[in-house]
Amino acid sequence: MDIGYLAVPLARPLAEAVSLGEPPAERERGAAMIIVSVTAIMSLFFVALGVDVALLYNQRRQTQSAVDLAALGAAQDLYDDAAVIAAVSDILASSEVVGVTPADLDRCTTETIDANYTKLPNASCISLNPLRTRIRIRVPDQSSATAFAQVFGVSELRYTAASVAGVEAAGQSNVLPFWISLSANGYSCLKSGADNVPDPLCSGSTVGNFGYANFGIWGDEVMGTTTDCTGSGSNRMPQNTAMGLDHKLSILNQEPHFGTAVTDHLSCGSILEPNSMDTLTGNMNNTAGEAFYSGGPFADGQGSRLARVNDLSWSNNTTVAGYTLDDNPLWEFIGNIGGTDVPNSCQKNQFTSLGVVGADTHLPNRVAIHLSSESLDDKMIKLIERCITHYEGNQWNDHGLLHPPENPTGCTGSCDDPVFNRNDADDPEADIYDIQYSPRFGYVPRIHIDNPGGSTTVNIIDLEPIFIQRLYGGNCNNSGCQVEFDPGVGYSTGGNASKAPAVTSFILPNGMLPDGLGEADAAYKIGLTQFVSVIE
Repeated sequence: MDIGYLAVPLARPLAEAVSLGEPPAERERGAAMIIVSVTAIMSLFFVALGVDVALLYNQRRQTQSAVDLAALGAAQDLYDDAAVIAAVSDILASSEVVGVTPADLDRCTTETIDANYTKLPNASCISLNPLRTRIRIRVPDQSSATAFAQVFGVSELRYTAASVAGVEAAGQSNVLPFWISLSANGYSCLKSGADNVPDPLCSGSTVGNFGYANFGIWGDEVMGTTTDCTGSGSNRMPQNTAMGLDHKLSILNQEPHFGTAVTDHLSCGSILEPNSMDTLTGNMNNTAGEAFYSGGPFADGQGSRLARVNDLSWSNNTTVAGYTLDDNPLWEFIGNIGGTDVPNSCQKNQFTSLGVVGADTHLPNRVAIHLSSESLDDKMIKLIERCITHYEGNQWNDHGLLHPPENPTGCTGSCDDPVFNRNDADDPEADIYDIQYSPRFGYVPRIHIDNPGGSTTVNIIDLEPIFIQRLYGGNCNNSGCQVEFDPGVGYSTGGNASKAPAVTSFILPNGMLPDGLGEADAAYKIGLTQFVSVIE
């Protein structure tokens, strides 16, 4: 801030007033008058300066508000330089900030900025971090003409303002380092195990693959990750599973790369938004155990995926093999769906009645009889499968075991309205749905083929919403595993385990989630799964 200077000619009058030719009393009286006069002048100066400084701070406050808004607006699309510059220019031009034109946004060429940021060409007042999750905007130096201090030679006061905004994930709905085959749907295996896993769905690999994808860690300052993209990727799988990927993906044949395949761990930040990845071979039971329940803390200071318990008022956790894990089943996220276009089999009373999980009070009689011999955990999985099958407008036959199949009731054909739309959370930042707080909810790439062999490069054709269901933990044999944990059905164990031979999940139809939460672009959509905020 340049406030000028003031020179007051005191020396000569004071010397003349105290000359030896005058009586002492007169000399003292003359000196006092001069001091009073100078004091009055200085007081007037500081009063005038104070008025001008008050006006200055008001202008700077308005400027700071404007640059904060510009940073928030530009953060909506940080992958498009032209869109960023246009957003900043438009917001500043429409504010009360004076003198900031598009050309002025290149008046910061000599400013030294943090090494983690790079200035935009032809707009040096705007800079971005490498992953394009942060934007910094500085308003070029502004001048405020003084109203009163000009009398004392201070014609203007100068100021500036800067703001940093960033993009962060809302809740736990991140992209996870696994893949879904081209034709997979409904209840499926997320991570398969060896032949001794007592579940045909997850027993044995598919041509050497167990469901992992080789994603890099690109280094994100908010998540606290450090760049690591070399090697097979097995060492990165636990952190990528627990936290979710620290960078954005795209879809083949869509923006920004369209038909050009860009492989994730090979580009590692040199080409943003990859749309391709390599599969990983190997069962890696211990590594998967770290990823899902026994590892951590990871780069963000938190634990494994299922150990990331949430603060929902109704949320439940349980102790499994010595670890505190999320215990909230999928049916708990069913919202108020009375009178909507959803099947009767998706009503919450199909899963729980009067607080009793698995109660048959509201089930059709023949469905209750058909499931009566099932264990509670298997029964609840089948009821969720029934809901999803009916939602898609199909008959449910329990994999050929129910004769005749059960027709959907409550809607005709494929249903349209969301099912998992519970929204009881008091959100401090972004207004998100309760399911987004669940560490069991996330997105997984769907690939362009069904059975990739070995370490194969595959293309991403969609990002599918999933809900992690069953964890097979510890050591397994053909008759059972040390840990078989499904949420919401009760669980206790006195043993300890750290392996995860297999994990299952539900692939959720897009329409079952509210506000487009199931669409391919939802994983990175501002205001839905991500939010922007002013950081500094």
